[in-house]
Amino acid sequence: SSLALPNNVTYIADDFVMRSAETVLGSQSWSEEKLYLYVETESDAKYVLDRLRSGEISTSGVIRIITEGLDEPQNVSCHSYGNNKITVEWNYVAGASAYQVYRKIDGNYELIATVEENSFTEDYVVNNYLYLYKIKAVGSVYGKTEVVSATMGWDAIGSRISDVRNIHAVPLRRNAVTLSWNSKDSYVDGYIIYQKSGNSWKKIKQVSADRSNTAAKKSTTITGLTCGKNYTFAVQAYHADAQESNLYACSQYTTYTTTVLVRPAATTIQKITKYQGVSNKVQWNASKDASGYVVYRSTSKNGTYQRVAVIKSGAKLYYIDKNVKSGKKYYYKVAVYRNVNGKNVKSKVSTAVAK
Repeated sequence: SSLALPNNVTYIADDFVMRSAETVLGSQSWSEEKLYLYVETESDAKYVLDRLRSGEISTSGVIRIITEGLDEPQNVSCHSYGNNKITVEWNYVAGASAYQVYRKIDGNYELIATVEENSFTEDYVVNNYLYLYKIKAVGSVYGKTEVVSATMGWDAIGSRISDVRNIHAVPLRRNAVTLSWNSKDSYVDGYIIYQKSGNSWKKIKQVSADRSNTAAKKSTTITGLTCGKNYTFAVQAYHADAQESNLYACSQYTTYTTTVLVRPAATTIQKITKYQGVSNKVQWNASKDASGYVVYRSTSKNGTYQRVAVIKSGAKLYYIDKNVKSGKKYYYKVAVYRNVNGKNVKSKVSTAVAK
């Protein structure tokens, strides 16, 4: 009650009433490093600056004079991690007690939430669509309540990419598979490959997208696998910043998956010739994965194939079938097998060849 204050002081925060008049003049402090002085007019600001220069107000911190109310929230960004939710984040604003979240999907911006923290999370309403956000800060300065910052001059863009479908895995060799999928989203920057481990998923690879051909089928090779073991994979599409360090628009990745048995690489039959005029000699290409080969035979192309021989050597690349009848046509297929811990794991059979 004994303080003599100039007429242009419009409000003194209650928290500072017990402090000296030198640090009270229309101010609110939001950190030990900075003293924020909220004034309404340029003449008020000049009055404070003059007193600072003359030493009538002393401070060891940085003085920032704000003449237009609260700052606008800065660094607004959007993130989505494939959990059917989108999160908007921004920097804290000094003096703000809450934040208003505006969103535009189609049409005009609409106020959708008021939050106290500097983030907001919501479920996706429309997949594969751009979300635009703007944030306003709300607070109370120089005696006025519900002072609102101006709307941000740029949009925070969020989008959720459609889930990757048609995921397919094909054994490539004894320790690798080729994983392929389809995606036509024009703003996909890349894909993350996940491998299931127990009941959880593990990120194992990241592949950049070819945006010049968005309709092309995408694929990658997964190595370091164990022959004879089943693996389950999933693919997640993402949109990112220039360095691909901030993935802020991701598809779901557990909806569509594929499971594959890792097998040896298959072989192909080179030719079938007559041997000594009465037998059929079946020859095939070598496989680096082979512990041996299995030969199958049928009397019709789409009939039932019976196993006629097991070649217990990866180096032997032929079989002589002596159990044939003159003038009768036979169809042959060959599969590679690899022995893994005492168990034979077979490749897919080759295409049938007749003699």
